Amino acid sequence: MAITKRKLAEQALRIIQGGAVRDDAEIDIREVMMNIEQERDKLVRQEIFQSLQMAGGYGATSVNGSFVTSYVLDVETDNIKDMKFSKIPVTPISLPNDMGVVQVSHVQDQYKPFMRMSTGQLGLYSGMPSEAALGRVGYFVENSLEFSQESFQGTKIFYNKGMKNCDKKVLAKIVTVSEDIAPDDIFPITPEMQSMIIRNVVELYSIMRNAISDEQNDNIE
Repeated sequence: MAITKRKLAEQALRIIQGGAVRDDAEIDIREVMMNIEQERDKLVRQEIFQSLQMAGGYGATSVNGSFVTSYVLDVETDNIKDMKFSKIPVTPISLPNDMGVVQVSHVQDQYKPFMRMSTGQLGLYSGMPSEAALGRVGYFVENSLEFSQESFQGTKIFYNKGMKNCDKKVLAKIVTVSEDIAPDDIFPITPEMQSMIIRNVVELYSIMRNAISDEQNDNIE
């Protein structure tokens, strides 16, 4: 059975309430889903950072596929910057070296992924023999703060000149922040994380209830 954010929240809410989820419950399931989101993102970051430490750096690790969602993106042209780019419809999770965008490739050629680059590297290799020798499209991720009639404020993937005019779509594999995942869509976590997320959220509400109870007792005294 596919796990979703709503199902996790319902399981946590049943434990918190000690029974079935009721429409008149004092705790809103939307609030529980928000805490589910925060716990999932925290655990995902922790696991990826542990993987980085075991690999000995930021360049030699892979991201667990359970955290990744694939998106087919249109390739557009920024006439001001004279560059090809794609709009990302979600927010990648914050990781070093823009690793929230795990991989970008041609839709039908995932065996030759594009090369992740920083903005400075893009200019460093431009026009050099090494750029052509790599034979790969380079890209970097950048937040867009444009203000125009057709403005797009969000995250974009910009490509170097290796991206051809005939390239109309790309496949991007992204670790998406939980907030941008719909409540009934598949929630990208490992099976082991389900119980951890529910336990942590239930403990959070237990701490909150104990704090309220202690405050009430103090007032009585």
